[in-house]
Amino acid sequence: SEWGTPLQSRESKLLLCALCGDSKFSAIFSEVKMIKKIECIIRPAKLEDIKDALSKIDIEGMTVMPVKGFGKQKGHFKGEKIVSKKAQFLDKMLISIVTGEDHVEEVIEIVQALANTGKIGDGKIFVYPVEDVIRIRTKERGYRALE
Repeated sequence: SEWGTPLQSRESKLLLCALCGDSKFSAIFSEVKMIKKIECIIRPAKLEDIKDALSKIDIEGMTVMPVKGFGKQKGHFKGEKIVSKKAQFLDKMLISIVTGEDHVEEVIEIVQALANTGKIGDGKIFVYPVEDVIRIRTKERGYRALE
């Protein structure tokens, strides 16, 4: 390819140009919106409140799955009499959101505020970079596929 690298996404190519000091790409690069995936593992009882709050800030899509898991307490709660050291799976919900980086902190703040009970087992939030998004129907790519 003309780029001479295995980088595929437009954003990756623009980043490479910007890092190499190619000034003609600086204006274009400043307009590129980075895409992030936010995964939240929460208590099932907190899902509706979080969904409602996220819809108020224009988060237009999310994927939700019931999951089972355990953390460092292995599914046991403080003060609970542990009969077996065997880990116990707890029911949780996994919320997956793909959005522009400009929404990430707001999503994190909402989930933290609404999922927090102050007790062990409130959950975790993970944020990942997304290299590309493709809308199957229109073949739009990148941030356009999210709009």
